[in-house]
Amino acid sequence: MIPVHVDGSSIVHRMPAGPKLAIMLVVVTLISLTPNGPLLAGWGILVVVAYAVAGLFRTQFFRQVHLMRWVILVTVAGQLLFVSEAAALFNTVRIVILILVAALVSLTTRVSAMLETVERLVGRFRRFGADPEAVGTVLMVAITSIPVIASHAGRVREAYRARRAGTNIAAMTSTMLVLAVKHADELGDALVARGGHSGSRR
Repeated sequence: MIPVHVDGSSIVHRMPAGPKLAIMLVVVTLISLTPNGPLLAGWGILVVVAYAVAGLFRTQFFRQVHLMRWVILVTVAGQLLFVSEAAALFNTVRIVILILVAALVSLTTRVSAMLETVERLVGRFRRFGADPEAVGTVLMVAITSIPVIASHAGRVREAYRARRAGTNIAAMTSTMLVLAVKHADELGDALVARGGHSGSRR
C-alpha cells in the first residue's frame, strides 16, 4: 500500500516534488544496477539515514518493512526456486530498499504535488498528442486503488480466519479477483460519468 503523507518540516519534506521525484528515479536506477555485495548494503544504510533525516526512522521505517512482510516472503520463496540462498537474500534486500525509497517519497510528498508535477511534465508534450489531465487521472486512480485493494485483501484474510477456513490461497485469490473486478467496474463507471478524465480540476 502506498504510504499516506506525514507532515513534517525536514529538508526532505521541504524539497519540491519535481526534484524529489527526479532524485528518486536516479536512485532507483542506480540501486537496480548495483551488483550484490557491500555496495548494495551501502544503499541500505543511505536509506536508513534518509529516513532519519526526514524524522521518520522511529515512526515509519520499521512500519514500512512490516507492511511489506508478505512481499518479502513471496520474493524470497520465489527466488529460492531459481537462485542460491545468497542471491535470493540480496535480490530481496534490493527490492525492499527500492520500496523503502518509494515509500519515503510518498511519506514526505503530498499526492497533489506529485500529480501536478507529472501533469506539468506531460504538458510539455501536449503538441505531440499528450493529455496531462488524462495522465493525472490515471495516476490518481492507481494511487487510490492500491489502498482499496489492500483493504479488500485484509478483509478477505480476516473473513477466512473467522470462518476457520485456513489459508486457502486459491479461494482467497478468486475472492480478491472478484472484488478487484468489481472495484474496476465502479471506477470505470465513475470515469465515464466524468467524461473520461478530470478536465479542469475544480
